[in-house]
Amino acid sequence: MRKFKKSFQQRREELRQALYRIDGAINRYKKNGEMAELGIIAIELRGLLLREALFISLAEEKDFSLELFTIPPATGIIREGLTHYWVADSVSLTCKKPWTRRVTIQQWLKMPVAEIKGSLFTPQRLITEVASSLGPAHYSPEMSVALAEMTQYRLGGIPSHFRTLFNFAELLLEIGKRFLATF
Repeated sequence: MRKFKKSFQQRREELRQALYRIDGAINRYKKNGEMAELGIIAIELRGLLLREALFISLAEEKDFSLELFTIPPATGIIREGLTHYWVADSVSLTCKKPWTRRVTIQQWLKMPVAEIKGSLFTPQRLITEVASSLGPAHYSPEMSVALAEMTQYRLGGIPSHFRTLFNFAELLLEIGKRFLATF
């Protein structure tokens, strides 16, 4: 099978459509609390930031900054003795306390945002596990023990395993709109 490389405009349109789906899922979740909407967010984040990394590749191609601000990582002293630890609202577009550490999205994807009984979760791991274990990308008959533990808690009314991704999706939507307005 022969293939051809998609043009920037074709890939930009794919980004626009993905952001449209994320925006719709966010708004529908806020309206009705339907968990299925959170799965849509996870699968879109996976395509935009991992594997194919559509948004990251477009941003790199145009030298567009994917910077945000995050909370400095908690030290072991802060987490000592805890079995469950989350940094659910870990990102912001503005530098104000507690979001004072400037990072790229690529760096943030590798930063710890949760620890469940010694098992660390980065946003990359959360996106991958949620999309691959809980659908809609795959419906695995198994999930990690740590993810199963996370599903039992809610943070700010949102299931804990989705809270970080949900907040980040809102931020990514804004960055995406800026990119589309520029290119």
